[in-house]
Amino acid sequence: MATASEDLNEGILGLSFGNVSAQRDLAYSNFIDELQLQKVTESRAFSVALGPQDGHNEGVLIFGGVDTGKFVGPLRMIPILGPQGGGALWR
Repeated sequence: MATASEDLNEGILGLSFGNVSAQRDLAYSNFIDELQLQKVTESRAFSVALGPQDGHNEGVLIFGGVDTGKFVGPLRMIPILGPQGGGALWR
């Protein structure tokens, strides 16, 4: 959980809400939006597996889905909290 940031409106690696989502954080479609809009992927999902600390296996970045071999248990949708403590989203 982040408690403070400055000018971080594009998210990590530019993967913010984008223009297609209900949040509409950007005035343009982000990378994930464009992958789906151009039918490169079927969904706007993406997943990141960083790999173990020992460095023997590489991490994986998947656009359009998840690698179910990288986690245990079900995936769940949870709400994204807005700014806490009276803050505002940067637009």
